[in-house]
Amino acid sequence: MTEFYHNGPNAPTGLRTVYTHNDDGTITFTQFKNDLITQDKPNGIGLCFLDPEGEVNAMEQYNTGGILMLDVQYTYDTKKHPSTMSPAIIDCSI
Repeated sequence: MTEFYHNGPNAPTGLRTVYTHNDDGTITFTQFKNDLITQDKPNGIGLCFLDPEGEVNAMEQYNTGGILMLDVQYTYDTKKHPSTMSPAIIDCSI
C-alpha cells in the first residue's frame, strides 16, 4: 500500500490517495479530501489496469456514489512514456 498526498486545485484543500496492488495485477486506489492537515472524507475510488510489462494501460475512476467519472486508455511510445490518452469520460468535479 502506498499513500500520496497533494494540494488540490482549490487549495487549501488537501487530497490523499491510497494505492493497493492486487493479486490479479490491478491497482485499486481510494481518494480522500479535506483540509491540508486531515484528509478523511471519501472522495472516490478507482482501478488501474496493467499490461504484461507492468505499465498502466487503462484507468477507471468513480465518485463516492459509484458513478464512472473517468475512463482512460493509455498507449506508450518506444521510451515507455504515455504517447496518447483516450478519455471516454472526464469530469474533474470528483
